[in-house]
Amino acid sequence: MIIILSKVPSIEDILVAELSTYFDQLRFGELYRNFKTIRISLEHPFAIMWQQAKGNPGNAYDGSLFPSVTIMSGSDSKPGQLNGLNILEPCTLEESDLATLSASGWQVASGAVTWLNEWFVDHGALKGRMGTAHKSDQVSIDVWSESIQLKNEIYGLLMMYLSGPNRVRIENSHAITIFDGTVRGQRSGNYNMDFGQLLYGAHIDFQVDYMMQQSLFDSESSENLIPGGN
Repeated sequence: MIIILSKVPSIEDILVAELSTYFDQLRFGELYRNFKTIRISLEHPFAIMWQQAKGNPGNAYDGSLFPSVTIMSGSDSKPGQLNGLNILEPCTLEESDLATLSASGWQVASGAVTWLNEWFVDHGALKGRMGTAHKSDQVSIDVWSESIQLKNEIYGLLMMYLSGPNRVRIENSHAITIFDGTVRGQRSGNYNMDFGQLLYGAHIDFQVDYMMQQSLFDSESSENLIPGGN
């Protein structure tokens, strides 16, 4: 039996969750009482309104979508300093690991877990190989609001997130490194009136580095055919 475990972080999903927590901890609804919530999502509000427009965008405005913060991933590449690095190393899976696989970010099918539980009845650790790839991603954040002042406030709070202590927290929690020196922003100069409402926008770009891992276990390999564990 071949068992493959993958750990492929979704940068966008992680940032949506982390920024949602960040704005909750800021008590956004208390700081800006006229705007109780902020929409943080992967789906751009303009895309939603265009879909709702049905050929008439001037009547498609939906105020519930604003203020909005949209996370978008751009180009994905290997960091230049790691071009020659290809990590492939032995790994071991033990019965005690099964309970924490999903919580640790590993993608594993329920059928694979069932098979592994049966394997560990008569065997010890399952040995395999793990590959690690380092990736670099260009991430963009769009901010849109009916209020130019609120747009500027959200922009500033996001810039502080990307340059302040939360960079350390996301690196410790998800092994995602945000490079402060790559953070670039455009606070002003973005407007939109396509949907019958004047909206004010801001834009931020930055680079992140992260790791992807995949482990392959073959129960028929010679190192796994000794009953009772190796």
